[in-house]
Amino acid sequence: LECRPITGRMHQIRAHLAAIGHPLGVDPAYGGREFILLSEFKPDYRVNRSGQERPLIERLTLHAARISFEHPISGAAISCEAPLPKDMRATIRQLARLA
Repeated sequence: LECRPITGRMHQIRAHLAAIGHPLGVDPAYGGREFILLSEFKPDYRVNRSGQERPLIERLTLHAARISFEHPISGAAISCEAPLPKDMRATIRQLARLA
């Protein structure tokens, strides 16, 4: 999902997605869960010997892939890009296998 906020309001994306019934996958503050477990999606999943399942991801599932703004003094256009973090790539890969 690509979102393009038009203001700098805090939590704008999170609040709007939650308001339309689609909170982020992991976002306890706005109606999402605290973590994602593979067992929630994979019916034949078996936990390890310890009986504890490690979450696929247990942090806010929101990533700024690109941000652009004007330099406050020079007015020059600045654009920064960031690849998906490893834990998000792994989560997306696991869930895509089950789709």
